Amino acid sequence: MKPNIFISSTINDLSHLRDSIRDLISELGYNPIMSEYGDIGYLPSESAEESCYIAMKDCQMSVMIIGKRYGSISDNGLSVTHNEFRTARERKIPIIFLVNEEVLSFKRVFEANNKEQEMNFPGMENPKKIFDLIREFSESKFNNGLITYSNVQTAKNNLKGQFAHIVGDLLKRR
Repeated sequence: MKPNIFISSTINDLSHLRDSIRDLISELGYNPIMSEYGDIGYLPSESAEESCYIAMKDCQMSVMIIGKRYGSISDNGLSVTHNEFRTARERKIPIIFLVNEEVLSFKRVFEANNKEQEMNFPGMENPKKIFDLIREFSESKFNNGLITYSNVQTAKNNLKGQFAHIVGDLLKRR
């Protein structure tokens, strides 16, 4: 069985990176699942958003890409990407968390200052919510290692390394 790998992120601002990650996952022999390519089965009884969460549940792994946008807000006050993260976490789906290096730098500045004060960071939309998502992932008891990227090439190289580690671990356990 070819594993399904759900690619989660905001779409419009990261389309070039998402396309490259999709190509990489396909080249490695896995099945990328992405909404903009028709990989999500939109069900008449569910919203488009809920269909994404249902699709996530049928995946064996998830790649979460965090950039400078938090994304569309759902009824529960969290972004679709944040809810996809929680869906993966609830199902114990392994997550590879790719975070933009500049966003992590901004997070360190935010944490060094008064976190309740509204702060602006160049190009960021809703930074506090993005930092909360990163913190939620990082503070998990397991599957909490994040990797960074500064451009498409570093994202692909770091992602390949993570896939190699995961496969190596599975082979070692066998």
